[in-house]
Amino acid sequence: DAAPCVASLRANRVSEVFHSDIAKVKAATLLSAAGAQPGEIALLTAGPPCQPFSKSANWRYGAPRGLGDPRAETLQHMMRIIEGVLPQVVLIENVPGFAGEGARAGLKSIESAFGKINRRHGVAYRLSTAILDAAEYGVPQHRRRLIMVFDRGGRAFEMPKATHGSVDGGREQSFVTTWDAIGDLQQRDIPDELRARGRWADLLPSIPEGQNYLWHTERGGGAPLFGYRTRYWSFLLKLEKTRPSWTLP
Repeated sequence: DAAPCVASLRANRVSEVFHSDIAKVKAATLLSAAGAQPGEIALLTAGPPCQPFSKSANWRYGAPRGLGDPRAETLQHMMRIIEGVLPQVVLIENVPGFAGEGARAGLKSIESAFGKINRRHGVAYRLSTAILDAAEYGVPQHRRRLIMVFDRGGRAFEMPKATHGSVDGGREQSFVTTWDAIGDLQQRDIPDELRARGRWADLLPSIPEGQNYLWHTERGGGAPLFGYRTRYWSFLLKLEKTRPSWTLP
């Protein structure tokens, strides 16, 4: 349900927030809301669904569905809107698997689409890419994402340098940890609807910080209840106070 997300955006923005299927959104509508003409927008950002290209898709289906996943159709609508708006810069983010091969070749797909836009409109969108980790920029969570910047004038984009890291990494500031982010929150009784549920929920107290279900395999230090690497990595995952959080599913 996207309604809570839309409500949050509307509470924090003065600009108009649309809540609509992207297939029904027209570039002209967005330009009208911004009071702009094609080519006048400085920056358009996009975050198309990552599920078709993610590691979890690889685990669930045996191989990522990539461009064959119905959710990947949003890429076509994203490019339709970009062509109608012709912004100076386009910023797109997705999981690293978006740059894969075969069915995972989402990046190649949009590169091809930008090539057609260049030829049709006499522009020169140029791609700059990098895989960045949010934890290296002061976020208390490891979140590796493929960042794609397309510049209409053909300029290369220099990604910002990382500001945080481990002491051994030579950065001026250490990672912001999980406990830095939530350690000062007041502890309260957990409502029933937020308690861990499921067949194995009672095992959570027995798992050390920074470990997951692998603790309870023959290679771990707990009871051998599960086969090694038979579950997805986030199963019974417990965060570690002294490190950034993992990417939360």
